[in-house]
Formats: sequence, structure tokens, C-alpha cells
Amino acid sequence: MAKLTEFRILAISRLAAQYDEIERLRSLLTQQAEAGDVVTHLPSRAGNAPFGSCSSLRQ
Repeated sequence: MAKLTEFRILAISRLAAQYDEIERLRSLLTQQAEAGDVVTHLPSRAGNAPFGSCSSLRQ
């Protein structure tokens, strides 16, 4: 029973830490969006090829 309790405490602790990290990252993203620092578009190297990992390999 003690191992189960220890596992439960560890699991809850990890979930709490993950939640805190998610909240921190969301806050950072919000701050960057307000400052206009968020990347919204990456240029395509494939030119006008359709989407897909193999579409740029066709010749």
C-alpha cells in the first residue's frame, strides 16, 4: 500500500509540474504575441509543390 501511495504522490507531483510548465509557456506566447514577436509563417523551399513530405522530391 505504501508503494501505491508513493506512486500516486509522484504522479500528482509530475502532473502539477507539467501544468505549471504549460501555463508558463502559454504566458510567454501571449507576451510574444502582444509584442509582435510570434513567427506565423515559414517560407516554403518547395516552391509551388503541393503539401507533403515527398512532393518536393518529384521531378
